Amino acid sequence: MSSGLLISKITRGYSMTKDSDINKAFKFIRHAVVKRELEQELKHIHSTGDALQTWNGIVAMNYPVEGLPCFSVASDKLIKAMEVCDFAGDISLTDKTLTVSKASLKIRIPFINEFKPLEPVKGKKVKVPSDFMTKVALLAPFISEDASRGWATSINIDDGMAYVTNNTIIIRTPMDLPNLLLPIDLTFILLKIKDNPNNIIIGDNMLRFSYGKKMWIQGLQKPEAWPKFKEFFDKLADCSPMPKEFAKTLEKLTPFCPDDHITITNGVLSSGEATIEGVDLPDSSFSCLNMRKVLSLMPEMNMEDVRYAIRGSGIEGIMASRV
Repeated sequence: MSSGLLISKITRGYSMTKDSDINKAFKFIRHAVVKRELEQELKHIHSTGDALQTWNGIVAMNYPVEGLPCFSVASDKLIKAMEVCDFAGDISLTDKTLTVSKASLKIRIPFINEFKPLEPVKGKKVKVPSDFMTKVALLAPFISEDASRGWATSINIDDGMAYVTNNTIIIRTPMDLPNLLLPIDLTFILLKIKDNPNNIIIGDNMLRFSYGKKMWIQGLQKPEAWPKFKEFFDKLADCSPMPKEFAKTLEKLTPFCPDDHITITNGVLSSGEATIEGVDLPDSSFSCLNMRKVLSLMPEMNMEDVRYAIRGSGIEGIMASRV
């Protein structure tokens, strides 16, 4: 549906108290405001009459607010105005302008004459496990941002396991959801919201996360097929706890590791510019950054192969060595 403005020469006022719906709505939908030059409609915040919406071309968000008239404004200007006013103060609407005010400050933002309400995706409704966001937060740092391997820029949920890789480390953890691909853009917005969604609606190529009545986030699933990594985990070697002081030892070497390459040879840990002797670990070679990243989650490891087995509480992985 596309229509012009439905406000006719009237003034309406709305107070943005801390707990008001309109305050919560702007804080929610700001995470999907476009930050680059795309189609003009992607740079708008829309009021549909019963909700505020925004869409950045990848992720759409919807938050219910009763009693607002229909309008569209430039999203970047409105969000900046809200931030300047600390998401407090008042909003007033006339037939052509939205004004954000706090004390003596007034910021006027003109309406844009056309808007197109976003429709929530329809599909299979699935209840989200209570530990979903906890596990997404664990996995997110290992999602690849390499556009040349588009499939890796997502969390792959397959046969009850959630897999991620940064092309050097593959990790997985149990996740009680149907098979789906959760793209990086949608993942990072879910992390900004923090709250655990109630349900996922799985459409043909879209996912919608519902947080309550008419409060939702939706985005495209990644179409790229993932390789099958299950067979690697079926053969995963037994692991032993890493020395507790190993993480602190690596931290000491990090400032002296210009190419992120660490080796262990005959008990000597070397970064190229610094060495530490007396390390009771097998001869090996690895990325300092990746090793420090996995040790906080998976403190058990087997370094006997070119693929290091790594394990933690409810999470396991494989990290490639560097030769």
